[in-house]
Amino acid sequence: MHRVLIAGAHTARGKALLECIEARDLPAEIVRATTTDHIEPELELLDLPLLDASTALVLAAEGDVMRALGLAAIKLGKPVLDLAGVFKPEPDLVPTADGNAEDNAEDNLEDNLEDNLEDNPKVGADRGAGDPRNASAVVEFREFWPTSEGPRAPVSTRGRAPSGEGRGEGCIETIPDGPAFPIVAVVSALASMRPARVAVTALESAALRDREGMDELSEHVRSVFAMKAPDGNLFGASLAFDIIPSVEPKVEDGMRADAALERAIARGLSAFGVAPRPEVWATRLVVPTFSAEMVIVEIELGAREEGAPPHAGASARAVPSDEEIRERLKAAPGLRFRASLVPALDAVEREDVLVSRLRVAPGRVGLCLAYDRLRRGGPTLAALWLEQVLARMSL
Repeated sequence: MHRVLIAGAHTARGKALLECIEARDLPAEIVRATTTDHIEPELELLDLPLLDASTALVLAAEGDVMRALGLAAIKLGKPVLDLAGVFKPEPDLVPTADGNAEDNAEDNLEDNLEDNLEDNPKVGADRGAGDPRNASAVVEFREFWPTSEGPRAPVSTRGRAPSGEGRGEGCIETIPDGPAFPIVAVVSALASMRPARVAVTALESAALRDREGMDELSEHVRSVFAMKAPDGNLFGASLAFDIIPSVEPKVEDGMRADAALERAIARGLSAFGVAPRPEVWATRLVVPTFSAEMVIVEIELGAREEGAPPHAGASARAVPSDEEIRERLKAAPGLRFRASLVPALDAVEREDVLVSRLRVAPGRVGLCLAYDRLRRGGPTLAALWLEQVLARMSL
């Protein structure tokens, strides 16, 4: 039985991940690693024998723990899943039309790893001659997209985390967080209808900032009723009884957050082999829910073949039947079609995505997606990753 380390098991993502793993009864010994406010995560985790030879995999659900533990695990050759989104794909890692990464992807990954090492000097600290944690880690970076044909990696490159004299090799995999996977699943289900443009409005929850965001929403609601000024500002403004533009962490610019989702969708469509890849336009808003989220999706159908004359796509703009669209969505893995309107709260603690409010017009399809960010928005995909990796290791 393989030993799997869940780093950050105390976080909302970590707890949801443990529940998803337990539901699958996987052949693995799960080790839970947590941090506390008064103990430095680098000291607590790296000085404990958590990364010995019996540890096969590391799943990191908390940012500080990922920075402290992830690179150390890489230097020992352990596969790592970054559920916390520390190693996010940079803009230049968006795949080209043929699904390949840009030429400078390796340089960007190397810079990313160097930045994390600088932030966490204990990871690269000298631990004595022969200690593999002194090795310079050659890292393969992949993004996990579980397609029906198996996992694909639209972004796969190698970089070096320079510290010490030796050399270790490993892989950091990340998963699409939040609305990206539900959107890609729907668009890929309609790929044969040649989607040309996809416009999405994502209504994201306080779980965008994990437990801290959910606690801040709860505290701000209480402050409103107590007529007190709320403490904390994780979202750039108080989320209680309001809707605010989403922002990337440490970036006070909502358009950066919109662009990040657009890039994630583009990578997913490449992974699913959707070609030609449609144009994507995304708007992200944060709404006062804990983890229930909804996405409004409009898809324009009938993209032209590359090099085809302008009128070539006209025949593709016939009105698809409701039944045809419905059957395609029902057959797509991870989607559950509902004929009635579905409130976002109906998706809480579900591992699938609820699809409702289907509207069909000439050359256009509209629908709503409801899902739980702490299930299908991340931890469910992480459990699928673990299940597939364990299956490969058992061969």
